[in-house]
Amino acid sequence: MVPRIGIVASLDEKGEAYRLEKTYVQAASAAGADIWILPYAEAQAMEEEALLKRRLDTISGLMLVGGGDIDPRYFGEEPKIGLGNVAPERDVFEIRLIQAAWKQGVPLLGICRGMQVMNVALGGTLYQDIHANVEFYIQHSQKAPKGHPMHRLTLAPDSYLQSVLGQTHIRVNSFHHQAVQRLAPSFKAIAWSSDGLIEAIESLRTVNGQMIWSLGVQWHPEALWAGGDPFSDRLFQAWINTLPKRV
Repeated sequence: MVPRIGIVASLDEKGEAYRLEKTYVQAASAAGADIWILPYAEAQAMEEEALLKRRLDTISGLMLVGGGDIDPRYFGEEPKIGLGNVAPERDVFEIRLIQAAWKQGVPLLGICRGMQVMNVALGGTLYQDIHANVEFYIQHSQKAPKGHPMHRLTLAPDSYLQSVLGQTHIRVNSFHHQAVQRLAPSFKAIAWSSDGLIEAIESLRTVNGQMIWSLGVQWHPEALWAGGDPFSDRLFQAWINTLPKRV
């Protein structure tokens, strides 16, 4: 049975059309998944909760992808200088969807912004703009092509991701100016850049007798996958292979 992954797309600049870079779909499809693009929910209150449950009941895993900044109200802060564009409709939908998915035991894969919103949804905070902190000296918004791995990171040797990749040090691409600050209690930090930023988070738990692996990465493995990176291929294969057989 082919696992079905739900992916939340972003909106275009006019807010009139959904947008999803095809490399996300290609990387997950090549790893053996069927893809559903999830539209934002418009129902409210109890109706919304039922709608989210119905959508989550149809998928084996939920992927959160890259995009703009997250409104700092969701982690208890006022907007600071350096905050970029936010998409309120996307923020509220993704946060509620992640919380519902966590409750139902649906595994999560967060990429770049996706990792950040996972952390916020489950009680963590973000650096609104890492450039305001002098200790972060790595170029986290690289000028090189998107599929080119630039900076080095270190993986925790006891992490599930490290066991999948078989490496303690890898090079990744980087296109972000927000990052995880205080980690949500549900996650463990498992990778760091040379300047100390959290680059990956994960959770291993058992739900109804099934191991649930939720993973967030600050880089873009789908772009590296498109460039032939073997570690990115292993990442997608491993996450998809652990998905529960829901559909």
